[in-house]
Amino acid sequence: MLNNLVGKAYFLAVSATLISQIPQILAMGLSSYFQFFWLIPIFLIIFDSKFRLNNFLFLIFFILILISLGLFAFHFFGIRPYLDSPHYPNLLKSILILMISYNCSFYLKLNEFSNTLGIISLFFGSVLCLTVYFNSFADGYDIGSGVYAYSAKNSVSQIILTCLIFAVFLYKKIKYNYFYIFIFLFVVLSIYMLFVLKSRATIFGFIIALIYVLIKSGRIKLKLLILTLVSFFVFYLFVDVEFRTLIIRGIVLAGTDGSNLNNSTSGRLDLYADFIAIFSKNIFWGYGFFFIESFPLSLLLDFGIVWSILILFVVMSPFYYIKQFKIIDNKELIFVFSLLLIIYFFNALFEQQAPIGPGAKNFFLWSLFGVLLGDLHKVVNVK
Repeated sequence: MLNNLVGKAYFLAVSATLISQIPQILAMGLSSYFQFFWLIPIFLIIFDSKFRLNNFLFLIFFILILISLGLFAFHFFGIRPYLDSPHYPNLLKSILILMISYNCSFYLKLNEFSNTLGIISLFFGSVLCLTVYFNSFADGYDIGSGVYAYSAKNSVSQIILTCLIFAVFLYKKIKYNYFYIFIFLFVVLSIYMLFVLKSRATIFGFIIALIYVLIKSGRIKLKLLILTLVSFFVFYLFVDVEFRTLIIRGIVLAGTDGSNLNNSTSGRLDLYADFIAIFSKNIFWGYGFFFIESFPLSLLLDFGIVWSILILFVVMSPFYYIKQFKIIDNKELIFVFSLLLIIYFFNALFEQQAPIGPGAKNFFLWSLFGVLLGDLHKVVNVK
C-alpha cells in the first residue's frame, strides 16, 4: 500500500512543479508553494523507516555541510556576501530533489516510471504551452521585434524542451492510435513555442538534441522524419527571404540588425570580455555576488576557485555515472538522461543559474538522476 502511495506522491510532486510554471500561477506568486509537494513522498518514506543514502550521496551531503559552514561564516563575518548569490539555494534545492528522487526510486518500477513520466510530460507540457501562448501570444506578437513577450522565457523554454523529449522517447504503452495524434500535435506546438519564446540558448539546445538523436538513436523512422523536416526547413530558409529574415533577425539576432553583437547577445559579450580582468582581482574567494550570464563564469566570480571547485564537483557528478547507468535495463531512459545532460550544461554556458536553477527550470535533470541512481543501487545489489 505504501509503495503505491510513495510512487503517486512522487508523480504528484513532478506534476505540481510543472503546474507551478503556468503564467497565472507565477503572476499570483503561488509558484513557490508548489515546491512543498516534494515533502510528501519524503515524509511517507521516513514514516516507512526506509530513508537511505548511498556512499555517493553521503559524500555529497558532507560536501554540502562543508560548503554551508564556509559560506555562512564568510557572509556573517562580513568577509564576502556569499548568501546574496542565487547559486547556494539553487544547489540545496537541486540536491534535495536528487535525494528525494533517489529514495522514491525504491518504490518505483523503472519501466512504469518511464512511461508515466512520458504521459505527465505530454499532458502538462501541453497545458504549459497553451497557457503561455494564450497569456502572451494569442493577441498578436511580432516575432521580429526586439521585445520578449514572456519574461520567464528561459525557464519555461527549457521545461517545454524537456517535456518534448520525454513525451517522444518515454511514452511507450500507447493503447489507442489517436494518442499518436496528441503526441504529434504536442511536438508541433512545443517546437512553435520554443521559437516564439526566443530563448536562444534553448533553441540551440534543441538543435543539439536533434544532432544527438541523429547520431545516437537507434530509431530509424525518427531519424528519417527529423532529416526530412530539417531539409524542408533549410530549403525554405534559403528560398524565402522573408522567412530567412524572420529567423535570423527576429530570433538569432534578437530583433536587432546585427551591427552591435553585444546588443544581440543581451550584453553578454562585454561581460565575457571583462571576465578575466574582474576575476583576477578575487581569484580565490570571489565577490560574493556578481551578475554574469554564464553559470561557470558566475560561479567563479561569486565564490572564487576555492568554493567553486567543491560546488562543481557536486554539479558535474552526473557525468561520472553515465557509463555506470548502462547496466540499467532501460536504454531509452539512459539515452534521455544523457541527452538532458548535454543540453542542460550547454544551456549553462549562456545562462547564469542553469543547471541548478532558477526555480523549477532544471528539476527534471536532478530528479531523473536520483531515480537512475536508486535503480543502479538495486541492480548492483541484485548482481
